Amino acid sequence: MNLIFRFVLFLLGNHAKARMLRDIRAKGVIFYLRAIQTSRLLLIGALTAFLVLQVMMISGFGMLLTGFWLWDTEAATKVEILFWIFTGLFSVPFVLLLILLSERLWFRLSGAKDIAS
Repeated sequence: MNLIFRFVLFLLGNHAKARMLRDIRAKGVIFYLRAIQTSRLLLIGALTAFLVLQVMMISGFGMLLTGFWLWDTEAATKVEILFWIFTGLFSVPFVLLLILLSERLWFRLSGAKDIAS
């Protein structure tokens, strides 16, 4: 009788384990889908912010060119000033993108560094 009772408990235990694993797997899939949705929304927000900043930079560029066009001074001086301003306008977003897209930064921020060590 004890053997039958232990066998039934064994079957119930295996059934409970299988059910628990299915529940955990389902919750994991839900968590994964929510994480993908959140990252998608963050990417859309970042892209929108980037485009707004680009429009602001183009507007500032237009104001700058109009100001230099209306300013009475030598053409060589205007061109040199514009060159350094354009160099800055190119290099600042370029450096920021290099930092933002760095694998080392994402490796550290994602917590993979702690897992790898």
